[in-house]
Amino acid sequence: MTENRNHGFNIRFYFGVILLIVAAVLAFFALKKVDVETLVKDNKFFTHYSAKDGDQLAVKITQITANPVITVDNGNSYVYIIEYEDEGKEANGQKKYAYVGLELDKETAQKLVAKNSTLPDNPEIMAVTLVDSSRNKGAIRNYDDLMLNGFKSYNLVGQEIEYRDYLSISDKSSTQKTQLIIAAGLTLAGLVFVGLAFWKRRKVSAAYDEIYAAYPELRDNLDLLKTHATYADDETFVYIYKNHFFTTWSGLEVYDITKANRVYHYQVTHKKYGVTTNIDSFLIFLSDDRSYKGKKTKIAIHNIGEETDDFLQPFFRAVAQEFPDTAVGYENNRPF
Repeated sequence: MTENRNHGFNIRFYFGVILLIVAAVLAFFALKKVDVETLVKDNKFFTHYSAKDGDQLAVKITQITANPVITVDNGNSYVYIIEYEDEGKEANGQKKYAYVGLELDKETAQKLVAKNSTLPDNPEIMAVTLVDSSRNKGAIRNYDDLMLNGFKSYNLVGQEIEYRDYLSISDKSSTQKTQLIIAAGLTLAGLVFVGLAFWKRRKVSAAYDEIYAAYPELRDNLDLLKTHATYADDETFVYIYKNHFFTTWSGLEVYDITKANRVYHYQVTHKKYGVTTNIDSFLIFLSDDRSYKGKKTKIAIHNIGEETDDFLQPFFRAVAQEFPDTAVGYENNRPF
């Protein structure tokens, strides 16, 4: 038997790190904003009826209303009507224009409005995200009704207009939000596993320190734990060495039986669709000495099936014989 203070550490730590890496990759792609130059180079322009929610696109703005038609979240952002060049939809050699709502902050809107006189000849190309108001849960509420009224106020009904989808200079994609939620969940899970890894190593190290302090002869000679054990069961990984119970089932765990008032077997049955999928076994130690390991200590052992409790009866008899002050079994009226 060799000392292994990292038992259970590596699998928890590296699994946690993998989760954190996956979360970082998801967050990176969710937050990645494609620049205008790349969109133009890839010819990813917004065109009427040709984009879907979350698409990052370039839009060639040729006019913008002087005032917003929708105020969002008490002025956090505004929706303006823009005229844009419907890329690739020229008719008879003439460029085609259409109208759509553009959500942007006040400062950006003012700069764009200030260019209104030059926009027809020098369109402003902006990177935007398309928001489908009927599908995106983060979209502006009642957008289609509000926007249709906005188009009516500018006498644009009958023109090439889009009032269900709108463009935003911020990414409000439902896909992005889903990715960020998943990334947050994976980050939390990853941190939990990394934390559990260090907690497990600390717990196992404490067990080795306790057993060495109680029995110096075990240092550099851990085989004595099993070869000189008062009780040993390699099926359930349950052992007694002098005054200590120990198991190596999930890394070394020890308990000074002289500190215990009672010890009993506890099983947890896991079921799926009414079918038992797994059974976990634990030995529970109860003690009045809270300075040791608290009032109740639960230590995992190997469950070998329905016969596990039968296999543990010799262990309970050994405890009853060697430690008469320690009661065995869950109830007083049960032998073990």
